[in-house]
Amino acid sequence: VNVVQIGDSHIQADFLSGTVRQNIQEDFGNAGRGLIVPGRVAHTNEAYNIVTSSSSKWDSKRLVFTDQPLPIGIGGVTISTQAPNASLSIKTLNYPPLDYSFDRLTLFYQKDFTSYNFSVKDSVNQDLAFIGPFTFEQYPNISKVFLPRPKNEIIIQALAPTPAQTQATIFGVSLENGKKG
Repeated sequence: VNVVQIGDSHIQADFLSGTVRQNIQEDFGNAGRGLIVPGRVAHTNEAYNIVTSSSSKWDSKRLVFTDQPLPIGIGGVTISTQAPNASLSIKTLNYPPLDYSFDRLTLFYQKDFTSYNFSVKDSVNQDLAFIGPFTFEQYPNISKVFLPRPKNEIIIQALAPTPAQTQATIFGVSLENGKKG
């Protein structure tokens, strides 16, 4: 069973939904934090147990602002950049007894031949995995990677190996740990 709660800023800030998720995870198991969007990078609020940041310039779109030209993705918030070395830092905060470290992630992004490749790095800048628009999974705009060990913090670094790759547009990230829950 997957639980999806759809709502507005109260869900985005994870007030009630965070308490419900924690209670369900304490009773049935913690399979991971699940879907997150880079709220702070998009200049909006984000859940209390997620910290996203970037020193790069990202354009953003929120579902409530329909006049912005970016596409909108699964989480209702989109970030996009044309900076070839842009990075996005994602950190999960544990709330004992819940550990939100993750060893797999699903990146939801605009996946075409103009999209940058990505390197997934740990907090000391060591490469853990690579994601590229030339890897075609069963579904469009999704890439899944498995990390060698659980992490609470990663950096997603854009890479532009060809001149045709000119942008990175991210819709969200699902953080999971492979456990039941």
